[in-house]
Amino acid sequence: MANESLKNFADELKNIRETKGITLQYIASRTKIDIKYLQAIEEANFGILPELYVRAFIKEYALTIDLNAADTIKKFDQAKTGKTETETKHEHEKVTVHEKEEEKNKFEEAEKPLSSTTTENVFKNILTNKNNLLIAGASFVVILILAYFLFINKGETEIIAEEPYAELNAGESNSRFEIDSTEHAQVTAPQDDSLDLQITASGKVWVKVLKDNKEIFRNFIESNQRKNFRAYKEFRVVVGNAGAVKLSLENKVLLLNPKMGEIRNYIINSDTVKSYLISVPAKNEKKPPAKN
Repeated sequence: MANESLKNFADELKNIRETKGITLQYIASRTKIDIKYLQAIEEANFGILPELYVRAFIKEYALTIDLNAADTIKKFDQAKTGKTETETKHEHEKVTVHEKEEEKNKFEEAEKPLSSTTTENVFKNILTNKNNLLIAGASFVVILILAYFLFINKGETEIIAEEPYAELNAGESNSRFEIDSTEHAQVTAPQDDSLDLQITASGKVWVKVLKDNKEIFRNFIESNQRKNFRAYKEFRVVVGNAGAVKLSLENKVLLLNPKMGEIRNYIINSDTVKSYLISVPAKNEKKPPAKN
């Protein structure tokens, strides 16, 4: 059930719409959103749909009545907390005053003169750190000298040893051939995705696309517009009005036969296509009691 802040938010949207002389039918025709969802927004019945769709519909509603979409969503989020804008502003001011007092106390503490004991301790710490740096530097030089005699100087002696001319040439030839072969294989290795998905809309429709469990698209697709996506193994597609889109995989139309107004979730790979209907409770429909 919506709290008082959400009801005030919904009433404010409705009052602005009516003041501007804009009808719900007009908003529905412009946004392609079912009018029952627009009515639910104005009645603060935000539980009628998953929040993902509610936020998208509020944004489209706000744009159609010439409101700032980002500010409207911000007000919606604030209303969900149950606090008014004045209460939120007051809390922010209290936090700001507290932070200023802490800064003032730190500044006053820094301005206090150091005692003789504190000054003496500071100089002792500086001398101790300086001695530690000198010891560390000397140790590093000793390690470099040991490394030179143990590894570098020994390596030079081995380089002087001679090898038969034929064996040396054979080793160099094989080494060059293997390096060239590896580079060529890396350059010519295929890197393209293996699945090609096309989404064609017959009307304005909201769509979310994930490829290989990574979201790559979340927006409205306009009427008669086509979007192409590529993936390695799998697509997951959520459609706000499944009857208004046509899905094609590798230029072959997927025969899914959804109905207009259905919200569907598709899982698509090279072998199978799974379709799930996201049920939306009817207006004033009571939810079943939770099981203990």
